[in-house]
Amino acid sequence: MYDEFTLIGRLDKPEPFQEAEWHPEATAYLKEEQCPLTDMPFCGLIYVHSPRLKALMEQLGFAHAIQYLPIAVRRLRTGEFVAQYYVAHFLHRVICLDKKLSHELRIVLRLDAIKEERLFMIAESPSFVIVREDTKRAIQRARITGCKFVEAEVV
Repeated sequence: MYDEFTLIGRLDKPEPFQEAEWHPEATAYLKEEQCPLTDMPFCGLIYVHSPRLKALMEQLGFAHAIQYLPIAVRRLRTGEFVAQYYVAHFLHRVICLDKKLSHELRIVLRLDAIKEERLFMIAESPSFVIVREDTKRAIQRARITGCKFVEAEVV
């Protein structure tokens, strides 16, 4: 049986999904105010990527760091099918949070831990995806929509 909360909880684990774990009826709901659909719509607790963004991430060499799982995007109010997208299951996590300097409103990363990483999730807080500046520029050059970038503090 399809259990959305179990699937969302499973995304917190950095191990790849096995074929039988992902449900073919998985759905992300799009609020009406999110129209038109972007390449990375906000769909609650999961990262959802368009086929364009998926292709770019693979072209940039991140196939090892992200497992893509198919998901139907539907309108919240009507249930109408909008598009086939992908859940981005981030497999690469780095223990890098400076626990002394970070707090609720301030994320501080340790440079010695992140080194030259280009894309990863913060292991201690897997709701944050970190991209290096060159990756951010590639996303912007490709005119990918819906991504929001906030500069992280690094010490």
